[in-house]
Amino acid sequence: MLYVCDFPPANKGGGDTLLMRLLEGYPADSLLLAVSHRRADDIPQGPFHACEYLGLHEFTGRKRHGMAQLLLLLDRLLIPFHALRLAWYARKWKPEIILTVAHGYLFLAAHLCAVLCRLPVVMIVHDDWAELERYVRLFRPLLKPLFRWSLRRSAHLYAVSEAMVEHLKKTYGVNATLQLPATFPSDPPPEPRPPRSPSEPVRILYAGMIYNTVFESLDLLAKTLLRRSNNNSDPQPAVQLHIYSPLSQDELDKFGWTSPVVQAKGWVDPRTLRPVLEAADILFLPISFANGGGCYASTSFPSKVADYLAAGRPILVLAPESAAAAQYLQRHGCAIVLSALQEGPLGEAIQRFLLDATYVADLSRRSLQLFHQRHNIEIQRADFHHTLKQVVRPCRRIP
Repeated sequence: MLYVCDFPPANKGGGDTLLMRLLEGYPADSLLLAVSHRRADDIPQGPFHACEYLGLHEFTGRKRHGMAQLLLLLDRLLIPFHALRLAWYARKWKPEIILTVAHGYLFLAAHLCAVLCRLPVVMIVHDDWAELERYVRLFRPLLKPLFRWSLRRSAHLYAVSEAMVEHLKKTYGVNATLQLPATFPSDPPPEPRPPRSPSEPVRILYAGMIYNTVFESLDLLAKTLLRRSNNNSDPQPAVQLHIYSPLSQDELDKFGWTSPVVQAKGWVDPRTLRPVLEAADILFLPISFANGGGCYASTSFPSKVADYLAAGRPILVLAPESAAAAQYLQRHGCAIVLSALQEGPLGEAIQRFLLDATYVADLSRRSLQLFHQRHNIEIQRADFHHTLKQVVRPCRRIP
């Protein structure tokens, strides 16, 4: 299999982690990785260090002398050259199938390579690519036609949420298989939490990267807890926010989060993070309110949801009403969902977590049930390998 994407399967972010879990255990001599040269260094550090890989050059991210738009455009113009290079290497590697993700622009090179080499493509859709890539003005008229072309010529499509499956069907006329974010089960399974000591601080935990899609909600929670801690008349237990993300002290100062109430714990790998999640009192899931939630909130599905459910802890969601993940968790009774960026309702939700132990226990129980039903990576990986075998056709081997 030839994997083509701007990011490799690695523990560096949401999409990276999803692909790492899905491909973990795949034979190293049968998995060939072609990724952006800016991320190629992540491969030797991860579980796919034994795989052969190829770095494809991209200018994106190098904003020099006010020429960012030009450099981004050059990346798009490199697509045919990347496709030719992939095709040249494919004749050496002789893959039977290409796996790609609709992210960045390298997935278009993967499809062109597939045309040249007569190979089937399995594509995974995490976000509405055409909506999220509109910042290159000269390319905007081509976005939807290119996305539609790649969707329709894929031998098999996966979509990350039920809302995304519906969106692809309605907007582009294609059918996709639902593949929700997944993770591994705990061994042994998490047990019900013992009663918390009144003197023990309540720990609200956020784990993940801090992109603009989560910052506004995370900032509201941090500022709410900071104001609460400064209220000496509040008799309730102390509440802390623990953030597991690559967050520097300078960033904490810039955001106004420097306080014992907000603790930056750094980035950890999923297996190290699991016991930390299980020890938390509340798991926080923020989703962007920009433009009323926009295409990102309404169709995407954060990968951390699977980790939160597997930990069996109650979840607090701050997201617009249109957010697919918020609707999903609310429908299955796994979370308190707030749909307004307001400090009052957020404080009331935290208060309910503190006072209603029966409700918290019910949320935890439902979270574990939902994980085992729909988010177990061991089940998803077996289904994924079965799909690959069904898609591969011996007659499509490279001559």
